[in-house]
Amino acid sequence: MVRDAHAEDTSRKAADTALAAEREHLLYQVVKGFRAAATDVLGDSRIRVYQSHS
Repeated sequence: MVRDAHAEDTSRKAADTALAAEREHLLYQVVKGFRAAATDVLGDSRIRVYQSHS
């Protein structure tokens, strides 16, 4: 894909675009699974800011 882009070769653009979309989706699924597993182990680790009412 990178070589094609640098060479300005657009003959495989549709195939490269489809492959990139598939890889992006797979990466999203992996990250989603990782976050779920991490939450199971670590608990909800979202940072919360509490204001003091002094």
